[in-house]
Amino acid sequence: MSTSGTARQQDLQSLSDGELCALLRGRTPDSDAAVSDVMDEVFARHHSSVLAYARTCCRDLSTAQDLAAEAFARTYRAIAWGTGPEYAWRPYLLT
Repeated sequence: MSTSGTARQQDLQSLSDGELCALLRGRTPDSDAAVSDVMDEVFARHHSSVLAYARTCCRDLSTAQDLAAEAFARTYRAIAWGTGPEYAWRPYLLT
């Protein structure tokens, strides 16, 4: 990762979930790299909890991993469409 990429990730780590949502909602068509960075941060914050919950709903790890990935994908799509969470990602991801 480049130095600017590392600095950007550190900046994102200091933001709240609500601020990350606002960044995604206010993005421009040429901001794909920023979207990736924001989603990397959201994933880092919440994946272990989402996967742990998915494990309680599924018989095997592979299915739980698929379920967790789908939760992140659907939540991102909801935000891109102007709905979804505004302040906290985790409760939305877990539903």
